[in-house]
This record gives sequence, C-alpha cells and structure tokens, in this order.
Amino acid sequence: MRPDEIYRLRVDSGLTLAQISQLVGVTHTTYSRWEQGVNSPAPMYLATLQQLRAKLNEMTLQQIPRNEIAERIAGFIVAGGIIAFLLWVFNRSDN
Repeated sequence: MRPDEIYRLRVDSGLTLAQISQLVGVTHTTYSRWEQGVNSPAPMYLATLQQLRAKLNEMTLQQIPRNEIAERIAGFIVAGGIIAFLLWVFNRSDN
C-alpha cells in the first residue's frame, strides 16, 4: 500500500489521525509517517489496512453514508478496542 493510499484510507473512513492510528494499534506519529512515506507498515499492519480498505469499499457499494461509516468504525474505539475492530475488519460476512 502506497503512502497516498494510506492517507486516502484515513480520509475516506472519515476518521481523524488519532482515531485511525488507535484502531490500527500504532501511534499517530507512526501512522503519519506511513502517510508521508517515511516508513512502511509492517506486514500485520499492512494486512489490517488492506482489510479496512476492503470493508470501506463494501460499505460504499452498499451506499452507506460516509458519516455512518465513520460512526461504525469509530464505535470500535469505545466498544471493543482493537480486538473487536480486527474481528470486524477480517470478517467478510459481517457488514
């Protein structure tokens, strides 16, 4: 995943840098460095980012409004943290 794609993922999700970095399990500085191309995500983080992109694409095809997408994803910060988020991201049958 290229830096511009990592940036686009954050923008398309409607999440702040702090929110998306918390969900992915890295600091906001680390995520920012990925966006700038200073560093690249390790394979486990890359897999998470790719799955999140796939989930966003699915929700977009289902015509779920952007604000609702952001609310669903941001809910994991409060509701279940990174484990719940990862279960949701990697579960292809759950929308």
